[in-house]
Amino acid sequence: MKLMVKIPGTYDSLVLNKRVALHKAVRTAVANASRISPIRVIGIEFDSSRKTDINVWFTLLDRAVQKGGVVTADGTYVPNLQEAYANLERAVDMGMQITVDYPEGKKVLNVMPGSLITFNTAVDTGGNKTVVNTGYSGGAMAGIAIGMTVVGIIIGLIVAFILYKRQTDVPYEVQK
Repeated sequence: MKLMVKIPGTYDSLVLNKRVALHKAVRTAVANASRISPIRVIGIEFDSSRKTDINVWFTLLDRAVQKGGVVTADGTYVPNLQEAYANLERAVDMGMQITVDYPEGKKVLNVMPGSLITFNTAVDTGGNKTVVNTGYSGGAMAGIAIGMTVVGIIIGLIVAFILYKRQTDVPYEVQK
């Protein structure tokens, strides 16, 4: 599930040259608010195109598919994707905070209440990871390449056969 929240502040003051610290803090805060493991929060990106706030994009993953409820070794219940989303939505609406441990000291960032947005399709987040869909898979392109090679060989053989049959005299003479 692709999600986005907004954090007030500028890209230069919160993200630039501090991406690792903010990335770690966002993953931890989202996981804690959703009551899931941080490993289920992936693809965190920050949008630098906004002037007054930062769009934070991330993906929540569902738990492993198993029969019955899933619990951890210490007996803690593991929420599914819908439950984790509901937990996160409640936390954002109540003023979720992200504590970032920057090199110059800790800073608490407030997520804008009501800013949680869900996307069901792939979204260009403005990051360096732009996906271009050409409509053909790698296997389809390989199949076309092999097919065109076979067609080229067949056409070449037909042309060579026609040229060979048109030739009526011997291109050289036998000397006695």
